[in-house]
Amino acid sequence: MTRDAIAYAGVRKGLLLAVACLTLSAAPAQAAPDQAAPATQPEVAFDARYEPTSTRLFKPRVDNIRAGSRVVVRCSGQRCPLKSYTWKSASGSVSLYRFAYRRLKAGVRLRIEVTEPGGNKRQATIKINAARAPTVTGTLAH
Repeated sequence: MTRDAIAYAGVRKGLLLAVACLTLSAAPAQAAPDQAAPATQPEVAFDARYEPTSTRLFKPRVDNIRAGSRVVVRCSGQRCPLKSYTWKSASGSVSLYRFAYRRLKAGVRLRIEVTEPGGNKRQATIKINAARAPTVTGTLAH
């Protein structure tokens, strides 16, 4: 085990303003063989306000993306704001801002594909329904 100490004294115009002491200690890490870190899977998240013939998505995003992943969103149906968009080398969280706050007509489908490094592919489909919440299907969690 090693210990390091840092002392700080803040002085301004001869007056002592603050004193701080920070002690750091480090012990060698011991790996538990039977406990592995839980693997997080990408997930789709959004808030929605639905109307009789359309739905608006608020804050649509894909979370828990591994570094170097590729995210592709394809839109099919009437009046899609964008047919497809690709985020190359994404990581962490990707905002689907291009589809946010837009009126998406009933019947529109957003297909989201996340391809991780190594070729592992997960997908989800968000189907916009009339007068009820959108339906999410696929291997991405929601």
